[in-house]
Amino acid sequence: MRFLLAAALLALTACKQPSQPVQADSSHASAPLGLPTEVKAIPAGISIQGKLRQALRWQDKSGDNLLLLSQAEGDFQPSKDGSDDVRDAHVYAAHYLLSGDKPRRLWLLKDGVEQCMFDVAAEFDLAATHVADLDGDGVMETIVAYRQTCTSDVSPSNYKLILHAGKAKYGLRGTDRFGVTWRDADTGQLSGTPLLADCSRNSQQALLNSKKTGGFDELPLPGCYADEKDFAGAPPAFLSAMRQQWHSLMQQQEVEWHKNL
Repeated sequence: MRFLLAAALLALTACKQPSQPVQADSSHASAPLGLPTEVKAIPAGISIQGKLRQALRWQDKSGDNLLLLSQAEGDFQPSKDGSDDVRDAHVYAAHYLLSGDKPRRLWLLKDGVEQCMFDVAAEFDLAATHVADLDGDGVMETIVAYRQTCTSDVSPSNYKLILHAGKAKYGLRGTDRFGVTWRDADTGQLSGTPLLADCSRNSQQALLNSKKTGGFDELPLPGCYADEKDFAGAPPAFLSAMRQQWHSLMQQQEVEWHKNL
């Protein structure tokens, strides 16, 4: 059944666009903030790897900020051992400070899939982009999300939700909800792994023990992340915002996937 859904998934991912505007929250700011806006003109001195997908600019206590998200997907090339044709796919995110003579890069994120002989993808979930002053220090934090996969069937992709506070990086890493459920051709009933509202290890293990996971037998279960270890010692507002954002995104994915069944 999952193989029969391949065409539907490919069509869905090909046309996915951000379903909502960039989110920003300045309610906790300790200084006036300039909310992020989409920009097209990239300042001189900044090079972009791959195809630009999103560019946001805002003002906060640190100065004039620019966030760039881009993607690159290579053509098929012989593998390193020459046995198969393979492709690479990468995502790039970079945060620049523009308050000076020339742009200064604060951080760079690069991730992706290499040497894939199947269907390869590394792409941002633009609906997830979030810019907010979560800890009330007058400096915006950024949240971005992306999925990556190398597969020959319809199955969940690796999914990462990443928060940057200055150069500090925190993340929730797990799998998304695409390809997790299917509809019985005779009864029309949905089957598959339920979407958990709590991704704690205890909740995931309880669902796994119930044998109602639609064939998925490893943690993290689809729609959940592995752990919250990155947030040990981080301001509590960071983890709270990330949990909320993760579950909101998984719910959106669930709705989108069911529309195509």
